[in-house]
Amino acid sequence: MPRRLSIEVIRRRIAELEAKAQELQVKPGVAQVTQLIRKYKLIPRDLREAFSGKRGSGRKVSKLRGKKAAVKYRDKKGNTWAGRGFAPKWIREAEKAGHKRDEFLVKT
Repeated sequence: MPRRLSIEVIRRRIAELEAKAQELQVKPGVAQVTQLIRKYKLIPRDLREAFSGKRGSGRKVSKLRGKKAAVKYRDKKGNTWAGRGFAPKWIREAEKAGHKRDEFLVKT
């Protein structure tokens, strides 16, 4: 014999489903904003600048940014690294294999 649900249980489930439906509904204007972003090919930085009211990200930019740095590390396969930023995969793997970073220093 099938189990019958009480009216209270059914009403509670309806309320839960309606709440979920409200969460899933797109806020008004989101579709229009999405169209404008695509039309004008905006990127997140453009939107940040628009909302902050100032040009640029407000962060200090390194004096070295955009300038080429001399190669500081090189392996036998020809991989190079200037020593700036995160270590590249080839040097991390070599260090895991037991090599020292000094082994790859380019002698000037």
